[in-house]
Amino acid sequence: MFGIPRRRLTLSAALAICALATMAGSAHAAGITASTITSPAGNSYFFYDAGGASTTLFTATGTTTGTGDFDLNCYDGGGEVASLATDVTPDNGTFSVPISTSTLLAELGSDTCVLRAVPTGSTTDILPGVSTTFTGPTIAVSEKTESTTSSDALYNFGYSLSDFDGYMNFESPGQCGLDYGLLYASGTLAPSAQSFSCLGGLYDPDGEEDGNNFGGGITVDGVEALDSYAAWNLNKNHGTYPGYEGITLSETFNAGALTINDDEPILDCVPSYSNCTSFTPSGVQLDRTWQTADDGRVALQTDVFQSVDGAQHSIAVLEDDTVANVTPPGAAFDFPGSSGFQDYAENATVTLPSGPGTIYFKTDSSTPDAGDGTNPQGSITYTSAPNNGPVDFSYSDETSAYAEFVMPYARTIPAGGSVALRFGYSQDYALADVQTLAQTVLASFTPAVSIISPATGTTLTSSPVTVSGTASDAAGITSVDVNGQAATLGAGGTFSAPVALTPGASTITAVAADGDGITAQAQIAVTYTDPPVVTTGNASHLTTNSAVVAGTVNPESQATTYEVQYGTTTAYASHTAPVSVGSGSTAASITSTLNGLEANTAYDYRFVATNASATTYGAGLTLRTVKPSPTGLRTRVVPKTAKTFPYHYTIKGNLIRPRGITAGQGCSGRITITVKRGKRTIYTAHARISKSCYWKASVTLRRHRRVPGHGRLRITPSFGGNRALTALTAKPLTVHYR
Repeated sequence: MFGIPRRRLTLSAALAICALATMAGSAHAAGITASTITSPAGNSYFFYDAGGASTTLFTATGTTTGTGDFDLNCYDGGGEVASLATDVTPDNGTFSVPISTSTLLAELGSDTCVLRAVPTGSTTDILPGVSTTFTGPTIAVSEKTESTTSSDALYNFGYSLSDFDGYMNFESPGQCGLDYGLLYASGTLAPSAQSFSCLGGLYDPDGEEDGNNFGGGITVDGVEALDSYAAWNLNKNHGTYPGYEGITLSETFNAGALTINDDEPILDCVPSYSNCTSFTPSGVQLDRTWQTADDGRVALQTDVFQSVDGAQHSIAVLEDDTVANVTPPGAAFDFPGSSGFQDYAENATVTLPSGPGTIYFKTDSSTPDAGDGTNPQGSITYTSAPNNGPVDFSYSDETSAYAEFVMPYARTIPAGGSVALRFGYSQDYALADVQTLAQTVLASFTPAVSIISPATGTTLTSSPVTVSGTASDAAGITSVDVNGQAATLGAGGTFSAPVALTPGASTITAVAADGDGITAQAQIAVTYTDPPVVTTGNASHLTTNSAVVAGTVNPESQATTYEVQYGTTTAYASHTAPVSVGSGSTAASITSTLNGLEANTAYDYRFVATNASATTYGAGLTLRTVKPSPTGLRTRVVPKTAKTFPYHYTIKGNLIRPRGITAGQGCSGRITITVKRGKRTIYTAHARISKSCYWKASVTLRRHRRVPGHGRLRITPSFGGNRALTALTAKPLTVHYR
């Protein structure tokens, strides 16, 4: 298996049992009798680059009992022992031993094993889980290797991931993809049978034994193309061709979880695949990402095919999946839409229903669903079913070591854009556990969508509201609907949509769909409460100290009150008492009387309405109160009877001011004296009001035709008003002439 230690010390089972029985006895009387490794801690994960400079990966520290030297060994559940240090002499019962990556490369490679300090020369295999006086931690060591050409171009790689539940090995797409997998038994770390041989490889029919004509592992615009490994393999077999480009590789490792980023150009052969003399870029690049989870039981594969030349491209991809096959009775598969687990012969085809799905497999068809602790069961989850033909078993034979099928896909890459194919692989002993893992895998492929604005729990007072957020997915976001309204998609995965709300509690749901038709949603809860709508109308019934103002209020179906704010400035220093207008849903006419106003004064006023949602303000208007009238206009005339022609009368009097009007304010203006004989005005005179509010005028009637004979006249003084007072007409005075 991949990851077998570079050098092992093994004994027969009988010898192991015998040695265990005497470990603390006479066989080691001269050496240490017990040891404890305190560092590294139990269940520690380590990762190193086999091609890098040697460094100390960890330091083993601990204590010993007894005398003598010891060897530092790592014991796995398969009965194999890796010696990491020999003939180590404790220092007064303590030790500290640095372990370098070069030592691990030479002695261990990658493995999950128990670290123990044992007497020097001990050949006993102390299996994990066995009780012994030589105790130490279980560690998982993972390893990276790279394969390069003579010009240092990377054409293949190997990641051996050792976790505590499972083991996986990864290679380039053209070599094998997810190359190898198995499980570890809890506690004993006993390895299971192999679970798969190659998953997620690019199928290469030219190297297959059965000769089925599937075409190339990948074609671009109808032409068979090559990934970096396939191009290198052609170079290896047929010479070195110019134009070769290798893989760009990076990884992260955190507590047993491995992420691999594999970017490689897809190359065309020139002049043709069958007669290749050089390579040229096809305009497409494959960016593959592997992510592991569940401690070596799950691997996620995301293949993004990008247009790197700005042009549109059509691609056809053959996804190759190979599982281990116990011989006999052979492997069994449960495809979506099938009647359950069954064997499939070579060249058998299976048409999968559209959409995402999961293929379950048993490496041993006789394995019960509950598992047997030896033969793994697994799953292959896909986000979209093959659309370029059915699943085709390229190789299946119960007497062989594997069963292989191909999933054909066709995609169109938009100009300058990308498309994605995504898969997930799970392994476990019990089918129910595999199914749970597969469900989690499928859930991981759903789009990420979130609503940023408004925030959940917000109370909104206007509708429609603009809902904005972000949505992202490796397969690309094709649409976002917000409460059934198609959102506008922007740069960086942003979206926005107007949403109309009804009063009360509302749920806003954003549903994002990716290029595979997989959807995900985000929800927020908001409360929409309409503020009242209020208008300010004109003033009427103006007096010196009051006015009636009118307006309208729409309560918007909520209990609402209104008031009038008013004052001599827009600071509105005064207001009326709140008045209920009910909870209707239409505009209602309202009025309010403003009392206690100053006469002849401009007032700013506006209606204000309040409900549970908000307080709203009508437009501000201005009114002016009426000027006061003089209290009276005292007049007298002499003589009462004029006896000699021309007739002469003197009229005088004073303006009586109302309270609060000073002489300076009210003692101004003009008095008009009207003289009438019957209904006819025969004379008009004017007088100015003095600063003391007195006035005087003379009337002389010199024309006989206006006052023929004898008779009576009516003399009426009228005040024309001024800046402080309104006009006032006195009662007519009656005089005579003869």
